Amino acid sequence: MRTIIVEPYNPAWPYEYAKIRSYLWAHISDIAIDIVHAGSTSVPGLAAKPIIDFNIIIDSYDVFPQITLRLRELGYEHDGDGGITARERFKGGKRDGFMDYHMYVCPKDSLELERQILFRDYLRLNDGIRDEYAALKQSLAEQHRHDIDSYIAGKHELIMNVVALARKQKAVGIRLAIVSDAPELKKLNDLFNGDDSNSVEGIEKSLKNNRQEVVFVAEKGNILVGYCCGQIQSSMCYSYEYAVITEFYVMDEYRRQGIGRQLLVAIEREFNKRNITHFHLSTGDDNTAALALYRSCGYEGTSIMLEKDSEGKK
Repeated sequence: MRTIIVEPYNPAWPYEYAKIRSYLWAHISDIAIDIVHAGSTSVPGLAAKPIIDFNIIIDSYDVFPQITLRLRELGYEHDGDGGITARERFKGGKRDGFMDYHMYVCPKDSLELERQILFRDYLRLNDGIRDEYAALKQSLAEQHRHDIDSYIAGKHELIMNVVALARKQKAVGIRLAIVSDAPELKKLNDLFNGDDSNSVEGIEKSLKNNRQEVVFVAEKGNILVGYCCGQIQSSMCYSYEYAVITEFYVMDEYRRQGIGRQLLVAIEREFNKRNITHFHLSTGDDNTAALALYRSCGYEGTSIMLEKDSEGKK
């Protein structure tokens, strides 16, 4: 009989997921769209059962026979949908060296996939609801230590309420920047860095050619209201590549709406796809709002960044 155990959040979980993702992606990247971390272990600060849940996303069920065959070659077997439409469960496969995990395959238009992502992202952005959900799970685990059905049923109302709220807040779109965003990015960059920041042409060139940089934008209606830039870097001092969040800005009138957190989550997720799991950023020690956001997203430590212009500019 399986015992339900809910543990405090473990910062190692994203790294454990990244190891599994890296292994699978090497074998299926030509026929899958993405692999996404879902479930409670994907939410920083959330207590969870120590099991990684993730979804392999495919274009449609036309691809399902191919992905099933490819996964079978790796030792996985299709185990039905478990009563959930458009979410196919797989068992078996490589387990040695990996944390325990549940693997699913979903078409990109799966309502269950949408529900999971909406719920995950809402919890990432709302610490109060995240903590309420953690307390509920811990209580249910104590009440139903060996009854997984009752444990799941007890979470259902909160989950569906959160998903409904998340759908309402989906008005702000977070996406990768494209070249045609350059004029709007120029306006935002001027607000943040001053009028002598990069030109429209310079931004266009960077978006086209800089493969080490990732830029996400927040869009409300047809207006860009924020952006976040990050660069992949490496050093002889470290055995791994890491990402530096270089620029991060949301227009004043759109702050305190969770947009900054959504941008940060999106850019981290994009770097995770590239197997980058270490992040660096800096901000002023008097920027209390930014510090609160970064710390709530798991950033720690203190640093001072000094600047010098060799031409003598301040």
